[in-house]
Amino acid sequence: MVGSTRSLLRNCNLVQDLKAQYGDCAQFVEMDVDDDVSVEGGVKKAYEFLGDIDFLICNTGRGSLGSLEEHPLEEGRKLFETNVFGTLRVLKKIIPNMRKRRSGTIIFVGSIGGLVGIPFQSHYSATKFAIEAYAECLRQELRSFGIKVSVVRPGDIKTKFNESTKKYESPNSPYANNLSKFWESTLEIEKHAPEASFVSRKIGKIIKKATIKEGYVVADWKTLLAMKINRLIPQNVKEKLVRRYYGIDGDDKPEVC
Repeated sequence: MVGSTRSLLRNCNLVQDLKAQYGDCAQFVEMDVDDDVSVEGGVKKAYEFLGDIDFLICNTGRGSLGSLEEHPLEEGRKLFETNVFGTLRVLKKIIPNMRKRRSGTIIFVGSIGGLVGIPFQSHYSATKFAIEAYAECLRQELRSFGIKVSVVRPGDIKTKFNESTKKYESPNSPYANNLSKFWESTLEIEKHAPEASFVSRKIGKIIKKATIKEGYVVADWKTLLAMKINRLIPQNVKEKLVRRYYGIDGDDKPEVC
């Protein structure tokens, strides 16, 4: 197993813990998916450790919070650069070898935000919708080469993701009330969410399967049920349920500025 991180120094505790648990079976490379040279070097080292890469898990991601109106356009570009183009940089280095060997499994770590638009996280949701499209296309392109492609779609998971999420809100924002409710709901939901190991165990089971589905929702039972219902209900009802889930579906109307 080879994991990648932008900074081995910053994540040294995690690296040491995994090495203590798995020994030489766990190796790590420093790789910034936003940088072509860094990706090329990181992938090269991964091949040196492994010889061949049988499974690729695309788990890169960053997030931001705020209304689309108040979000800096440059921040939207940064999210797409990391979440989408960073993923593509790695794929383009791994796919040729898998194709030549006519075997391999690619797992995209998407989000339920790639199936349902999340208010105040529009850029993040858009990147995950893009990942869904790439996975669907790639699955068909690589099928004849024996390469399997799937998307794991986590719901709310207890991680440090929200701690690193950048927040954008202008002074006297007309969105302040709903944005505050949304963030409070998000933090409260996270307290009761499954641990990150819940997702990694699911991925571990998937890569052992002879055949895999196009995608898997990995979440608590309430979210699983909601995503099944999501396929059957009209769009306006779906959006209302999302707003209610995040506590922004009250009768009070936001002030028009």
